[in-house]
Amino acid sequence: SNANDNVALSASFTNALLVILGGGDDTINGGNSNAVITFRAGANELSAADTLTGGRTAQDVLNITAGGYSNLDGVTRVETININNSTSTTSN
Repeated sequence: SNANDNVALSASFTNALLVILGGGDDTINGGNSNAVITFRAGANELSAADTLTGGRTAQDVLNITAGGYSNLDGVTRVETININNSTSTTSN
């Protein structure tokens, strides 16, 4: 959403999770979880005010759709970052 989202996953949350980011200043913290987390955002939707923390696995992914500037300073524990030149809604 375009709101400022604040989500923290508990250690008991273990399902794979897709987080689709919109505008706003978002904090998504999966640091306590063993879930595989996939973040998806447009390039202009990632700013210095966003904090994305992957889970405890080594399989967390950030997919960015090209088309602007992204600030990844607040991205941690995400092992793979993909830059996509497509707006397809079928890719993760």
